[in-house]
Amino acid sequence: YQNNWFVSVNQYDDDGNLLNTFYSIAQAARANNIKEKTLTSAISKGARCGGFVWRRCRDDVVKNA
Repeated sequence: YQNNWFVSVNQYDDDGNLLNTFYSIAQAARANNIKEKTLTSAISKGARCGGFVWRRCRDDVVKNA
């Protein structure tokens, strides 16, 4: 069984400027050398992680084509 659903996330600086959008939490974690579990926890708590602010995209779930 392969999960074909991903949660896309946005990466912001301290001023609230959008820096990047990642297709999945795993992709964001790899690109920023952060553990996926740590990033997931920070997003759910509204905490900073890796020096950035992270939020789920408005289109929370993106279907993997």
